[in-house]
Amino acid sequence: MPHLRRPLIHAVAVLAVVGILTACSTGSRAKVPVAESSTAAGEAVASDADLDAANQKALDVYVEAERATIPTLLKMYPGMYSTVDITGSLEEQDGTKGLPAGKYSVVFFDYTYAQAMDWTATSEGLDAQRPAIDTLCDTTLFPAMKKVGVTGSMSVVYTYSDNQNEFEPMWSHTCTDQ
Repeated sequence: MPHLRRPLIHAVAVLAVVGILTACSTGSRAKVPVAESSTAAGEAVASDADLDAANQKALDVYVEAERATIPTLLKMYPGMYSTVDITGSLEEQDGTKGLPAGKYSVVFFDYTYAQAMDWTATSEGLDAQRPAIDTLCDTTLFPAMKKVGVTGSMSVVYTYSDNQNEFEPMWSHTCTDQ
């Protein structure tokens, strides 16, 4: 039975991460202004480059706020993760990966376990958390991203790995607001 507890502990840790991110994402954040240019008719219209720059700036603000939660997570679960990395970027989708074509503001939450994992059991535990992660994205993360000024299509990607696999994550899940 002890071998079954480890994946359960990791699944509970995912829920704790969800709780930490929920607490972080519900705080107030400043809006990021969008640059505007004038048209011949005198209307204010933002150029695509200006919108992308403002969106990237807002995404950077959001990512920095999420990164601030990493020390709390590592304290709560000492020795569980060797690294936790949170990044964000604007990603162009061509419509072939199950998402409609277009530009997405994407936040990546990458977790690397400190120990080699039993990926069959760990994946089962993480798979059971997919509905909770989807709910977190829909009710907390996407609204928090919008609150800091992120516009357009959004996506959040969670990946989990250990130090045994150097080419791709062992488990991943993507939430999208589409």
